[in-house]
Amino acid sequence: MTMRTMLRAFVLAAVTLTGASAFAQKQPANDPSNQQLIENVVVRNRLYTVKNRFELTPQVGLTIVNALTEHYNFNVGVAYNVSETLAFELQGGYAYSRHTNLANDVAAHLLERNPAPATGSPEVKITSDMKNLWQMQGNGVIGVRWAPLYGKLSLMAELPVHFQAYLWGGGGAGNFFRESIVYCQGGVTNRNGDNPECGNGFRTDRAVKWIGSVAFGMRFFTHRAGAIKLEIRDYTWPDSFLVDIDRAVAEQNGQTGTDSPNPGLTNLVLFNLGYSFLF
Repeated sequence: MTMRTMLRAFVLAAVTLTGASAFAQKQPANDPSNQQLIENVVVRNRLYTVKNRFELTPQVGLTIVNALTEHYNFNVGVAYNVSETLAFELQGGYAYSRHTNLANDVAAHLLERNPAPATGSPEVKITSDMKNLWQMQGNGVIGVRWAPLYGKLSLMAELPVHFQAYLWGGGGAGNFFRESIVYCQGGVTNRNGDNPECGNGFRTDRAVKWIGSVAFGMRFFTHRAGAIKLEIRDYTWPDSFLVDIDRAVAEQNGQTGTDSPNPGLTNLVLFNLGYSFLF
């Protein structure tokens, strides 16, 4: 599922929820209780207001689609609501990340193939590394949150749930770590066995990179001072990797390969679950 498809689905769901809640709560025109009618117009009469209030949001994010890496991002957001619909937010934290089983399998299968075979052998000597192997670690972003939709769901007559849907956009920077699954240093032990291992480990790199981030989500108010937050967030950063790697040179601890001329961008999509404390 692409980010555009998920965004459309989210907006459609939010609009549907808002419309459904308003319809469910509408009273007949001849309802004798004007006060009840006013209370049901939730968009105009917000039970939970956030204007001029600070909020603190601890949250955890899980990777939605795991290809070559998986992330578990733990962070805290601090925001100030300048109005009922607009807020500025700073988020920072640390992501625990690692290779997926797919990445480990690719590395293991390549280790089994001799980089300096006899003449006529089909084994791989020159290869390129994989895209999207940078793992986000420490990270921080600052952005603007716009929440134009406010509504109420009546799950039960005595338990209405007020919610707010929002979009978020901003940017920042982070520390990144990369471990190759192609560039083996120091030779291979047990190449012809069941579990070949890279002698000195695969090449690793570290870098500080800029991050762009967009998100869309909903928060469900539990009381005047708090709300549960559900969010889909995308982190984007510039990718980089080596091409034309001579595996025989690499296994002899030599320097080989050149930077990819068109590395593109990496997108990390997380599902975030958090709780906002309003002050």
